[in-house]
Amino acid sequence: MEKLEKILHAEDAARAEAENARATATTMLSEARAKAAELLRAGREDLRDAVAARREAVLEQARADAAAIASDAEVEATTQMDAAEGRADDATTAVLDALKGI
Repeated sequence: MEKLEKILHAEDAARAEAENARATATTMLSEARAKAAELLRAGREDLRDAVAARREAVLEQARADAAAIASDAEVEATTQMDAAEGRADDATTAVLDALKGI
């Protein structure tokens, strides 16, 4: 009878140990899943921040390029207007000279 009691106690102890191990494993798995979810969220945020920073850098460069193009266009327009005014002055002088000859 004593042997049977030892076997039953050992069986109960083994069952309790198995349940404890299962509970520990379940807890560890839940913690691992939570950590993985947190890492994934942090990774997404880092990626989103990196994309936003890159987008801002590209926009800054585009603004700088647009300003340079606008400046070049203004210089070209001024040069063309000066040339046109010179040609208009020459034409006016030529007409006045022609009218003087009449």
